[in-house]
Amino acid sequence: MRNRIDGPKRLTVAFITLMALTFTLSVRAQEGTSSLRGTVTDPAGAAIPNAQVSIANQETGLNRRTVTTTESGDYVFTSLTPGLYRVTVEAAGFKTTVKEGVKLDVGETQEFRAALEVGGAQETVTVTTDDPIVQTTSKEIGGHISQTELIELPSVNRNFIGFVGLLPGVVPNISTESFGSDSVSVNGQDPRYNNFLLDGSNNNDDVIGQRAGAQTRTALETVQEFQVLTNQFDAEFGRTSGGIINAVTKSGTNDFHGSVFGFFQDNSLNSSNRFAVLNQLETPEANMRQYGFTVGGPVKKNLAHFFFGLERTTIAEGVIIDIPSRPEFNTSTSETTRALNTTLRFDTQPSQNHQLSARWIRESSPQFNQIIGAVTLDAAREEADVDQTVVGNWTATFTPTLLNDLRLSFTREDVAFGNPGFNSGTPQSELPPSLAFASFTTQQSNVAQARINNSYRLADVVSYVRGGHSMKFGLDYNYVSADNMDAGSLNGVFIFPTNLPFNRSDPRTYPERFQIRVGGPLEFLLINHNTSLFAQDNWKVNQKLTLNLGVRYDDETISDDNNNLSPRLGFAYDPTGDGKSVIRGGYGFFYQNTPFELITAFRTAGPFSSSFVRPFPLNTADPGPRAGRLPTDPTLVNGPVVNRALIDSLVGTGTVLSNPTPTVDNGSRRMPYVRSVSLGFQREIFPNTALTVDYIHQDGVDQLMTINLNSGIRRTIASTAAIDRRFSTLGQVIQNSVVPVDTSLFSDRPFESSAVSGVTTRVNEGRTDYDALQLSIDKRLTRGFQFKTSYTLSKSRGNTNGNGVPTANFQLLDDLRLNLNEGPTDFDRRHNFVFSSLYQIPRTRGLIISTIIRSLSGTPFTIQDTRVDADRNGILFDPLLAGTYTGTRMFPNGETLTFDYDNAGERNGARLPGFFSVDLRLAYKFRFTERVNVGFTFEAFNLTNRTNYDPDVLPTNFVSSLEGTNRDFLVQTGAKPARTLQLGFRMAF
Repeated sequence: MRNRIDGPKRLTVAFITLMALTFTLSVRAQEGTSSLRGTVTDPAGAAIPNAQVSIANQETGLNRRTVTTTESGDYVFTSLTPGLYRVTVEAAGFKTTVKEGVKLDVGETQEFRAALEVGGAQETVTVTTDDPIVQTTSKEIGGHISQTELIELPSVNRNFIGFVGLLPGVVPNISTESFGSDSVSVNGQDPRYNNFLLDGSNNNDDVIGQRAGAQTRTALETVQEFQVLTNQFDAEFGRTSGGIINAVTKSGTNDFHGSVFGFFQDNSLNSSNRFAVLNQLETPEANMRQYGFTVGGPVKKNLAHFFFGLERTTIAEGVIIDIPSRPEFNTSTSETTRALNTTLRFDTQPSQNHQLSARWIRESSPQFNQIIGAVTLDAAREEADVDQTVVGNWTATFTPTLLNDLRLSFTREDVAFGNPGFNSGTPQSELPPSLAFASFTTQQSNVAQARINNSYRLADVVSYVRGGHSMKFGLDYNYVSADNMDAGSLNGVFIFPTNLPFNRSDPRTYPERFQIRVGGPLEFLLINHNTSLFAQDNWKVNQKLTLNLGVRYDDETISDDNNNLSPRLGFAYDPTGDGKSVIRGGYGFFYQNTPFELITAFRTAGPFSSSFVRPFPLNTADPGPRAGRLPTDPTLVNGPVVNRALIDSLVGTGTVLSNPTPTVDNGSRRMPYVRSVSLGFQREIFPNTALTVDYIHQDGVDQLMTINLNSGIRRTIASTAAIDRRFSTLGQVIQNSVVPVDTSLFSDRPFESSAVSGVTTRVNEGRTDYDALQLSIDKRLTRGFQFKTSYTLSKSRGNTNGNGVPTANFQLLDDLRLNLNEGPTDFDRRHNFVFSSLYQIPRTRGLIISTIIRSLSGTPFTIQDTRVDADRNGILFDPLLAGTYTGTRMFPNGETLTFDYDNAGERNGARLPGFFSVDLRLAYKFRFTERVNVGFTFEAFNLTNRTNYDPDVLPTNFVSSLEGTNRDFLVQTGAKPARTLQLGFRMAF
């Protein structure tokens, strides 16, 4: 892996680029901050130059600033902390105009146009008009989730990430695998490629990307609000082709405020798990207890404030294990979680021109008895996770038009995954082997790993306003490291062709393959340097037209290219000039940072290593068991028993071993990116209600895929037939490779003569296409009523499934045959509808009803039969022919379920049943004062108790049916939670 490639050359390019961009700069959306802009005019509408505009945060007294208007009467404030502001406008010969309660949302630019009245400055006019709901100066597509929505809408696990799915183009995945691991797919993109920002700082997982959400979970009670940008975000934002989730935490104010809360679930209140009923199993224990408090206030009013939050969460999540072919393993159990989350924040403005803030979050969340995938209770695993994120920010105002933001942040994850035996101190090599049957795994989890990954980030942004130009330029440097230990598969994994229990007298029940980590545990360190530069000009050409012109440069030392320039171009046009309509469009490139997990194999499975996973037989499965004969491979002849002396004699011993199935790096591997174009319209159709329509097209370019540099031809179509490969040594493979192989990691070893079988690498051959029509109506809270509704009609296809680094499954020798790999991506959802609302019912003195309704098309999947290799390319991936396929099963309670799937005969040619859910919340608040209230809540999730099947446990492979029938094929074995009730209380002060 290239941790540092051409360092001086990269820095030279970066420096020259920065100097070239310094003179054409700026911003619109902002990391963790807000902006205010407007125009000051006289009664006749003429611009008033040199008017004095002053602002201050009403609740904290901070962000005290003053600017004067330009010749055209314009003014701009940038890098403001989100919140409520008081705006004062003064000019000679005019009355003083004041507007209070100007709400600045995170990442957005609010507009206040002040029309002054003739009179003396001692006279004051108070403006009470509503803030504009239409953003008339930006090309960006996205939305905003307010604190009211976070508090008042139903939330099954009280994680703010779930609320991201209220916006068009966003598909949420509420995790049942790991606590705090909710993720989202934005505009058909891999969830790995989102960018989570918290108070302007990095909150991302640089190892696995964002497929498990943000790095450090932020307690819901500590989140003030967040912005979601789904497309056409400005050059200030990078490292993603998906979405920007831009959140800010609460801060202290001049008055003490806070909350005390508790929320509770118990299985005695919930509907029975569908598969517990079908399998006549006991209902598993399921409960949730979450409680804590927040408090914030002044250290000194108008100068310094603090905020503190503490949250304890305990969860027992009911799980049903359903193995249709082996019902003796069916049972009910509970996964348990014990989490403690702490938040601390400090803000101060020691002088008019300097503002400082710091924030720290830590969460410890050990989890036990995790049932992940199709496994039995014996193969459960555990997780110990401690996450932390720290950020410090210094905003310096040099002149009213020149401002600098310096931000330093640190993020750490200290996590261990493993089975209970390993976590209790038993070496993984002394544990029983894992038994991987055709459709489930039992006896032992082979997972045993730990890592500490750190991220240090420095970001500096200069803002400059001149005339109609609001400009920004910035530098962003991120140092990332991951210190890893992997003992996975040291216990060995036996792979069986059927689901039959092992019987020494029955050859069909013997394993056909064995794999084991040789050489002992693997320890390795990964390092990446991410450097970004950007320039952006938000140029207000006139009162109707704004041009958004930007460019960004991204570089990472773990990829080979250094020419990643991203133009970000767009416009926003107000056709009527009244601030109630906008026509917007944009075009841009968006590069994806590469998570370590996509390229870790270059280090963990290289040609020479002190530790790697070795398969036996090497080239293909032993043909015996599928043919009703005993296996002949020496590691299999005694059944699922590990013979370590035999393994040592076959692979040798030493500090460095030769890996016959290595993964090597492609010397021309580049950062993938997305080209995006959009055109949209937004209009205030009623007071405080906006209609938005956007068309989005995205091309995924240079997407990573896995290919085999030493592919071969299987001798027959039988899945266990031998594969004849073209080359026998790694030197021959490299000499004839279709891509340049980076040999820097093993050039000091005799790789030319090293014997190999398959040799894989990553190439930038993937391509995806996404088209969407997105419609939404957003009514903000007025007269006690608020709602959001959105519908997305989309299609996402490509020659790759778009998930991580998928294999080119139709490769035949050097021909990748990617035309045969065309099909929907893994994140294609044709229809996506969501409605959320809350209503403060009048004349009830405190009753609030709120709901979230969601309907989604099902996810695509491939129906295949791995008993044969139809094209003999050595890869067991051949989609079944087009047609309707059926899975049927009679359950122990006598019910029979039948599932019919229409299959297009291609990759991802079938589709799972869709998702539908209604969540409802009733709350009653006793209000003692304007700030003090006590509320009690009742929430029902999946109110209609619809069975939403779990796509992660559906057997889609028509495996060998030597046992007579394939009872697992296309039969659902798990579902999302049934109707769940939650009771809660919350006191606010």
